[in-house]
Amino acid sequence: MFRRKNDAMSFQIPVYLEARNLAVERGAQSVLDIGCGNPQKLRAFLMPFVNTIVGLDLPEVVEKIDETFGDWIGLDIEKNGIDLKQKFDIVIAADVIEHLSNPDGLFDIVMRHSDQESMILISTPERESLRDKENGIWLGNDQHKHEYSKEEMIALIEAKGLKIMKRFLYREDASVFSYVENVFVCKRREN
Repeated sequence: MFRRKNDAMSFQIPVYLEARNLAVERGAQSVLDIGCGNPQKLRAFLMPFVNTIVGLDLPEVVEKIDETFGDWIGLDIEKNGIDLKQKFDIVIAADVIEHLSNPDGLFDIVMRHSDQESMILISTPERESLRDKENGIWLGNDQHKHEYSKEEMIALIEAKGLKIMKRFLYREDASVFSYVENVFVCKRREN
């Protein structure tokens, strides 16, 4: 989903702040953002600290990006793989996984473009926070193909060869209704 510039800075801010902190702490030079959308957060939080920024998103999203920094690549990760012939210091997938019928393409890109030193940030809404328990109403996004609980995400991340280094929650209040986000900061497991 492509958000207008003023909306782009309303969502997932804690994920990009964490990425910035990691970039500064580790001296990171490269970032891959899978599902980058409007790259305003990359401009604000990461561009001052890294040399290389690459964003992947659907072709119809990428064609709307008018930024002069970074490389923007249109790709449907459920249908096509990609080999950028590069490993990135930081890989971000902020609120992408819940839009996929099958997350294998996402994890293939993550694994192909990271190494043992890369930091990988994956965020997704906590499924239980998308329900109004009092009224038994689902409040989720109709564009979500699968929503995950914390336990399901932990099992999936570990099954895909990643080790969770840190997990934190934040409340996303910019949406029509407030919900909780799970953020997983990961590294590749040692072989």
